[in-house]
Parts: sequence; structure tokens; C-alpha cells
Amino acid sequence: MELSDDAVLVATVIVIGSEEPEGVNLAPNGMQAFVTCEENGNLFVIDVAQRKLLASIVVGIRPWGIALSPDGQRLYTANGPSNDVSAVDLETQKEIKKIKTAGGPWGLAVGPILEA
Repeated sequence: MELSDDAVLVATVIVIGSEEPEGVNLAPNGMQAFVTCEENGNLFVIDVAQRKLLASIVVGIRPWGIALSPDGQRLYTANGPSNDVSAVDLETQKEIKKIKTAGGPWGLAVGPILEA
């Protein structure tokens, strides 16, 4: 799905200000936008159609990169200074795991698990 100008506008209008939005991703169905905010360490979940903030989830220090799992059930944020990646369950809208990294992650990509 292509990220529409409306989705970008909605995400920008809701989180703009001192929140310092960094990463943006759109749910596979296009109904929600996910935005990482550097200043407060949150992941914002936004209802695109209603232009409304649905959730603010604390993830890590200065989250930048953001990626969805192929099935759209999990979202991951790269939290640079805290040296970890947060895994968020999108159904419960809660962080379910912190994955430690050797160095400050700033971006990430998620792909399918390939079986040998």
C-alpha cells in the first residue's frame, strides 16, 4: 500500500510540535499510522480516518526507525541511545519485548522468516 499524502498530513498534524516525530509507517489496511517520537520515547498510534490519537506507547530512548512485521501484528522501533529494539503487539498496543543490541540501532527492516 502506498503512503498517501493524507496519512502523512494526519501523522504530522497530530504529533508535530516538541515531540520530534522521526519514523512513520502505515498499517497494512491503511487505517492506522504509527509514528516514533524522539523527544519523549513514544510510539504514537493514529487513526488516519478520524485524525485521532489512539495510543501513546513508551518504547525506548530516542526511537527513530520503525518497521512492521510481514503479518502486520508486530511493530518494531530502533531505540538508538538505549541500545535496544522494542517489539510492540499492535492488538494490545503494548511493548512486549526489548531486544538488546550491541550498538545504537537507528534503523531497521523486517522480512519474512525463511526456512531452510
